[in-house]
Amino acid sequence: MHAPEALAEAAHVQNPLEGFEAHEGVGDAAEADLHVVELIEGARHTPNPGYRGVVFRRTSPQITAGGGLWDAAGAVYPAVGATANVSAREWRFPSGGRLAFRHLQHESNIYDWQGAELGFVGFDELTHFTERQFFYLLSRLRTTAGFRPYCRATTNPDAASWVARWVEWYVDPGTGYAIPEW
Repeated sequence: MHAPEALAEAAHVQNPLEGFEAHEGVGDAAEADLHVVELIEGARHTPNPGYRGVVFRRTSPQITAGGGLWDAAGAVYPAVGATANVSAREWRFPSGGRLAFRHLQHESNIYDWQGAELGFVGFDELTHFTERQFFYLLSRLRTTAGFRPYCRATTNPDAASWVARWVEWYVDPGTGYAIPEW
């Protein structure tokens, strides 16, 4: 079983995106499903020994708060043999691949990532970050680990955010819902 399927099974999710769609924007249920989607996506390339990924929250307490992202990772990553390095807030997988959990509390924290080479960048609750933080971290997406680097972000609706402006082309102004794909 591949890492994403094993993680979905450990999290008791048949289709990891199904819960996300069903609960989008419904408080705690949506938040829990968003965590699972982010964690499964973050583990996609962990069988690769050169994998380096990071999932961001805006502040450290948002990562480590009870029932938050770090706890959610602890409930699913051991299912694929990962071990936690708590002081580094990093999961290490049997292959040698690593997934870190970090914050970008201050705008200047983006410079902590100068020179970084990341195969995956995840943003847990994108509307909590600035547009500058998001696009700067996209510039860190590069890897020699044999897969195309990528970014994923979870979010809840916030009509006043830069994210809303970024996706407005995809929202039906009459209903406020995403325009169905063709």
